[in-house]
Amino acid sequence: MNLTNLSYFNLSGCKEDVLGHHVRIYANEYTPVDDENIPTGEIASVEGTPFDLRQWTVLRDRMTDLPKLYDHNFCVKGTPDHMVLAAELYDPASGRLLQTYTTEPGVQFYTACNLDSKQKGPQGAVYSPFMGACFEAQHYPDSPNKPNFPSTVLRPGETYTQVTIYKVNVNHSR
Repeated sequence: MNLTNLSYFNLSGCKEDVLGHHVRIYANEYTPVDDENIPTGEIASVEGTPFDLRQWTVLRDRMTDLPKLYDHNFCVKGTPDHMVLAAELYDPASGRLLQTYTTEPGVQFYTACNLDSKQKGPQGAVYSPFMGACFEAQHYPDSPNKPNFPSTVLRPGETYTQVTIYKVNVNHSR
């Protein structure tokens, strides 16, 4: 059992893409993927990689290191008994700050690089690549096939629970 939420956030109100947003993910490790975006089974350090988002980072600044940007799982180490602040997204123009708290061990960070401009939103807003960012709190993708990943097995009679909180504030002083 590995449920998640795929809500797209754009703190500018979709006035512009999220490449000017700042991101911080509280993870020392991530799960590298192969050419088909399937985790390899490795749990790697973010240190010295484009996945080191432990300090505030402007997404646009990572475009040269990682042209498609992000669709990767970060190991944030939440547990059923321990909620963690997993990630934050900040738009300096509006002052809006999104915080993601979760009891899940991972957060898939996705910068909507695969959106096509055929998607339309309210008032005719066009959802093109990079118009949103997602923090998908979950167990690591492909966990049933990776014995070193946290288990997603749910047996008869067991209960599945998780808590994820998205908190939005206005913070002009960040």
